[in-house]
Amino acid sequence: MDIKEIKHFLKLMDAYGLCEFTFETADGKISLKRPQNGAAPVQYVNTVPAMPEEAAENPVEAPVPPVEKKAPKAEKKSSEESGLIPINSPMVGTFYAAASPDSPPLVTEGQSISEETTVAVIESMKIMSEIKAEVRGTIAKVCVGNGQPVEFGQTLFLVRPE
Repeated sequence: MDIKEIKHFLKLMDAYGLCEFTFETADGKISLKRPQNGAAPVQYVNTVPAMPEEAAENPVEAPVPPVEKKAPKAEKKSSEESGLIPINSPMVGTFYAAASPDSPPLVTEGQSISEETTVAVIESMKIMSEIKAEVRGTIAKVCVGNGQPVEFGQTLFLVRPE
């Protein structure tokens, strides 16, 4: 696991107000923990010690504190944005405007699009997902910069419908 992945997990923890996060693959397990008040740095644990046999036979469940869900920030719409249709992020990840670093952007402001037009790529957990417009119209505004992290439901583009 590299530092970029760990930083990505830390951003997810901050975004969702998590105090504990565990991710396990065939190669190993990572566990990130921080106190509930968030004052101390994150504790990084990359290995899990073997459990004594008597503890395995008599497991004790620790109480799980309730997690407060943060309400998404309401975006103010200007008078020129009313009537526009948003294209929202279907996942948490990193937004890319082009299919590769050397390629031009998939769409630009003023470009006409159809429902099947690929408008962006979002990378999440090393998986690249193409995002389709699912609406017909003209790109009125690009709301996210290339390489920026995005949250579930965040507006990526505003489209003027045809």
